[in-house]
Amino acid sequence: MKRNVWIWAEKYRPERIDDFVCGPDLKSRVEEWTRDGQCPNLLLAGSAGTGKTTLARIIGRSLGAEVMELNASDERTLEVLRDKVKRFAMTYSDRLKVIILDEFDHTYHEFQTAARGVIENLSRNTRFLLTANYLNKIIDPIQSRCKVIRIREMPKVEMAKRIGKILREENVKFQAGDVKEIVNSLYPDMRKILNTLQYLSKSGQLVMDRDHLVESDKRIKIWELIAKKDLKGIREVVANEPVEMTEVYKYLFNMFLDGGEYKFALHVAEHMYRDGLVVDKEINFMACVVGIIKAL
Repeated sequence: MKRNVWIWAEKYRPERIDDFVCGPDLKSRVEEWTRDGQCPNLLLAGSAGTGKTTLARIIGRSLGAEVMELNASDERTLEVLRDKVKRFAMTYSDRLKVIILDEFDHTYHEFQTAARGVIENLSRNTRFLLTANYLNKIIDPIQSRCKVIRIREMPKVEMAKRIGKILREENVKFQAGDVKEIVNSLYPDMRKILNTLQYLSKSGQLVMDRDHLVESDKRIKIWELIAKKDLKGIREVVANEPVEMTEVYKYLFNMFLDGGEYKFALHVAEHMYRDGLVVDKEINFMACVVGIIKAL
């Protein structure tokens, strides 16, 4: 039964492992952990909108545990670890405790170092489920104390089928080509896709608004500005709006690769590698863009 929630991304969020799209190996492992109650500490890593938090909640619920969920990027002070997390874990209960630390890769080094000790000291009756978009931003001592699970993107065909089913359940009229365009533009972020679909379907019919589609995803805006050779516009986007550079690099790489522009794809990949090494990521990205525009 669907929940009485008006936000589609929440209304259609899977609540059981059977409804979660993942490979059979991962599904069988989760079922084994929840059946035996022997779930390890987990680090769920993958792109935004691929279901990491959803899976963490499913596991906590399936374990019959008491669950605390914190967004580590918002609540990343050492006081949170010492007070809120420890107090929850040490309060008596005859049930397992599960602590979900969402967006753990947005925390700073000192927080992660302190969290390592907390995970070790509370391991008897508490399991930690961490989520991260970027595994390379998690220190090795945390990774070594968790079972690392990579959450793969839902295949585009499966995603389009789910979206079509949701639109039909919401009595929204739509064209298959419009759904395909939205999926291709915002893939693999299912949450962003559903939010965009809901906005564009307010009249009971999916009405494409490409300006909104561009504004809803900075990757698309940058891609279109590159095609226009608009360096000033790209710099304004990067300087004035929150942009996750790694996601932009991945988007550009895939767009060039799919278009057969292998020279540009390799150029983007080189600058994506440098992104993890340079001090000023904006300069590195703009250098990448300048190289593309000069060769267009």
